[in-house]
Parts: sequence; structure tokens; C-alpha cells
Amino acid sequence: MLENFSLETFSLVGTLTRGLKKISSMETLDPAASRVVPVLRLVKDNELLWRKFHSVGTEMVVTGRGRCLFPSIVVTLHGLDPERSYTLMVDMESISDQRYTYMQEQGWCPSAPARQQQSSGVYIHADTPALGAELNEKAVSFKMLKICTANGIGKKGMIPLTRMHKYRPRIHLIQNAEELKSKLCSWTFCFPETEFIAVGHYHSKKMKKMKIEYNPYAKGALPRSRRQKTPQRSVVIDSKGS
Repeated sequence: MLENFSLETFSLVGTLTRGLKKISSMETLDPAASRVVPVLRLVKDNELLWRKFHSVGTEMVVTGRGRCLFPSIVVTLHGLDPERSYTLMVDMESISDQRYTYMQEQGWCPSAPARQQQSSGVYIHADTPALGAELNEKAVSFKMLKICTANGIGKKGMIPLTRMHKYRPRIHLIQNAEELKSKLCSWTFCFPETEFIAVGHYHSKKMKKMKIEYNPYAKGALPRSRRQKTPQRSVVIDSKGS
């Protein structure tokens, strides 16, 4: 469903993502003060899961063939013009000028200056462009987004990252190409709890255990004798008292 999304729009996104100030989950950027500012939030259960992983130090495995994020990103949008068309994108922002090393006692520690970062790819949500009426107040999942090593550059739906570096997803909401011809209107959202370190394999034993416990697709990491005995745990976290 990308026929309405032009190369002109894609180049504008590149300019946009380089020039925008950093925006937290509680802030949005309104290019035109007279417009209603859309709101984008993590779905509550998804937010709680990200926070649980963040408290340990989230790791995401990157390979040449690409790996999906877990936790994935699931958001809801509010305040969109129901008659306007929007495109949703994700890119990865490098959030540290350091390379990291895992120490068994201290956890993740800065160890050296970061390597020069390659240009990050952009993941375009397959169900957009879409009208605001179709996106308003509905859960939108980025479960098909994949991260990869430099070997995966150019493959559809993949964002290349450098291992042992720290990143944070940025979600861009952009009006469709026809509206962009008259005036660029876009917003960027990011959430501190979604930051992670790209790795070749899990370094923290606790992180690996959590990935297996909460991700139903990670059961292959268990010894064969335990795969049938381990009950699948829901990714929904009890939100009582939160």
C-alpha cells in the first residue's frame, strides 16, 4: 500500500529526521500552530512490558537476515483528522557516542568511542498511507519491523544497526504525499523505555530468560527437554497499582 507514497516524500523524511529536535513521549512537534497536534502513545500493556525489559537493560539481537524487535512497538493514535491521509514510519536514533561492553557484575558499561554510524534505514508501516478515520484510537503494531547488520542493507522492512551500540526507535507521523506538496506537516515521537543495545547474542542471562519467558517465538532457545514443559506466558503484565 505504498503507491501513494512518493520518493519525494521519502527524501523529505530524511531531511526531517536529521533536523528535528529530540521529542519525548510527552511532547509533539506541531509545524503549524493552528493545527491540532496528534497524540501517539504506547499501548498500556506494551508500555509496561518495555519498562520491565528496560529495568534490566534491553538487548536486541541483530543478524544479517534480520530479527524482529521484542518487545515489538504497539501504539495508539489520537486526534488525527479523519479525512486526511497519514503515513507511519520508524527509524532508529543512535543515542550515545559510546560503544558498550557487558560486564557480569556491572552490566552494560561504556567502553570506547562509538563507531561511525551508517545511515539508518526507515521502516514504513505496510498499512499506511491510511485515513485518520482508520487510524484514530486503534492499536497499530510494528511487529514486522526488523533490525539487521550491514549485510541486510537494502532489504525491505529492515533497519541496519551496529552491534554494541545504543539505540532508540523514533516514530514519525507524516501526512500523505499530496498534502506534503503544499506544506510539510509531521510529528515525531519517542519513548525512553524503548531504548536498547544492539547485540550479536544475549549477554545478560536475565535478559535471555525474559526473552524466552515473554516471547512465544523464542522457545527454540530452550533445551529440547524443556520446550514442551514450559507454559507460554502472556505478554500482558498486571497493571494493578501502576
